[in-house]
Amino acid sequence: MTPTSGDADGRGVVGRDPTMTPRKTRIGSVLCALVGVLAVPAARAEPVTVTIDSGALTGTYAESVNVTRFLGIRFGEAPLRFAPPQPARPWGSPASSGNDTGSGNSTGIWNTTSAGGPYGAGRPYDASAYAPTCLQQFNGPADARNRSMQWFNTPPFTGPESEDCLFLNVFSPGPAPVASQGKAVMVWFYGGSFKIGSGALPAYDGTEFASRQDVVVVTFNYRLGIFGFPGAPQLDPEQRNLGFLDQRLALDWVQRNIASFGGDPRRVTIFGESAGAGSVDCLVTAPPTGPSTASDPAPAPPFAAAIMQSGQSSAGISNPRFTSRNSWQKLARAMGCAQTGPDGLACMRAVPATQLRDSAEQQALAFFPVHDGGAT
Repeated sequence: MTPTSGDADGRGVVGRDPTMTPRKTRIGSVLCALVGVLAVPAARAEPVTVTIDSGALTGTYAESVNVTRFLGIRFGEAPLRFAPPQPARPWGSPASSGNDTGSGNSTGIWNTTSAGGPYGAGRPYDASAYAPTCLQQFNGPADARNRSMQWFNTPPFTGPESEDCLFLNVFSPGPAPVASQGKAVMVWFYGGSFKIGSGALPAYDGTEFASRQDVVVVTFNYRLGIFGFPGAPQLDPEQRNLGFLDQRLALDWVQRNIASFGGDPRRVTIFGESAGAGSVDCLVTAPPTGPSTASDPAPAPPFAAAIMQSGQSSAGISNPRFTSRNSWQKLARAMGCAQTGPDGLACMRAVPATQLRDSAEQQALAFFPVHDGGAT
């Protein structure tokens, strides 16, 4: 089989066999009516610049559909493996110290050097193209994995995978978003059994939905599999649902910045399918709030409405927490990291990311959210 474009091992989010005929999926079918799967028609794309709390960024306006798209916006720093996410730093500020965990460095911190990225001191962030998606986990032997990749990614998306994946996309009606527009906002949570999915899949392109419904659409990435829901006994329970914390960070970003794209932070609807619906259910059941202040002693949740499509929290999150813990222990033994305590966690942080993913796939391991006793 010939690898498709993607990361170093020839793997994107879709399968390795480009000759396979993609099949329509339930995920794509459900979203077709809401988000649309049409790409922006060929037309002149005009640059549009807005300013958010991290700095200026430039997207593109497509006159043919009257929508401005801002793609691949960083909302979280390149994450420390198995640790909560941190908000994106201002463009051009000094990078965090550390090294790429994908290279096996034991620090487990990604080096996000601004000079080599899409932005830097004195120039806007380039939001004209999608950024990497989070690492995907397609379980089973090679043939089964390839079939699953084709089945659940229709139409194909061939972008790279990375641990550095906390990016979002904004689709705003009109050529020049302004805060006074106060449009309704729809934030999409993708499904995929907490193992697969991406805010950059073509099925989730918000262009047509923004154009037809006159709403601001946001899609985003959250960590998956062992990287999002590690189940490590060395971690406190509230640190085992990292994918949920990524989702919360994205919603915080929307509250702070969506007015710059013409959206109203008081009119945010969160919606998702399958595992995405389960995530939405968790947010509704245990809604997060910001810190209390003298002027706002009871801050509201970061959304006003919610839609759950073909999923609820009890479908995946009622699984015993032992499922994820047992999967962690099996994977740790396979990686030679069976030590208990901090040494075992440090050992797992030092393993290349693709090695963890590949072994989890081969063993068909499951990593699900766990009840942590607190707000999402």
